[in-house]
Amino acid sequence: MEKISLCDRGSVVVEAALIFPIFFLLIFAATDMVRLIDLTGRVNQSSALIADTVSREVKIDEAELSDSLKLISQITSTESVENSLSLKISAISSQPTIGTNILWTRLFSNAAASCETATPTLDKYSTETQGRKNTGYYVVVDLCVQPTGAFFLSRLFLAKKMRLRSQSISVATHPAIRSLE
Repeated sequence: MEKISLCDRGSVVVEAALIFPIFFLLIFAATDMVRLIDLTGRVNQSSALIADTVSREVKIDEAELSDSLKLISQITSTESVENSLSLKISAISSQPTIGTNILWTRLFSNAAASCETATPTLDKYSTETQGRKNTGYYVVVDLCVQPTGAFFLSRLFLAKKMRLRSQSISVATHPAIRSLE
């Protein structure tokens, strides 16, 4: 009986069998978190890029707006994985005497299960016009991205219906924002 308790052969194998799965889970989870943080940054940059681009356009048409979804898809996708995207672009006018008004809104999506996008709250635009005498025009871009199967923890993301959202607002520099062609 003493020989069995003094024998420690194979204990390293047993300890490794207990520690390695936990170690690999932590490595994969940390890698996913870094990739998720990177995707969040790309979503925020894409939203700001589209808002800035649309607000500077001299002529705005439907084809250019729908091309913005393709651009965002290229920016937010990795090597072989495309994320589920929903893009809402709105033009808002804010007048000191009348108040705020949504001029037009377009919704684009590349997936059947698109993210629900919120209607822009008009209160923050009406407070910005106080003290101004002229009309202000704004472009509001609401972007929603749902990560797909490229992540190690993808099933957890899908089960929790995790979505990355970004809303960017840009002041329109040209009156063409008032209507679409």
